[in-house]
Amino acid sequence: MRRTGPARQPRPVPTPDHVRVTIDFDLRGSPIAGVMRDGRGHSEPFAGWMALTRTIERALDAARQAELDIVPEAPARPGSAAGSPSSEGLG
Repeated sequence: MRRTGPARQPRPVPTPDHVRVTIDFDLRGSPIAGVMRDGRGHSEPFAGWMALTRTIERALDAARQAELDIVPEAPARPGSAAGSPSSEGLG
């Protein structure tokens, strides 16, 4: 049965430890084929079940690496240089 109403929009990812990907399948493809897109605008075609699995694994690895690359630094305390001891309490 084919749905005729408006396409349902995906809900936002609830936590930062999730990643959303979109897979467009080629219905005529044999074996399975299509393109997977991640939330950062990267897309990767695949053909075959093993290629689909590798594509998913690469997207997960990239998302994990991106998460590691954006770990915030601790803010420096006012009146002290980053990486140097604080002069608070010295008189």
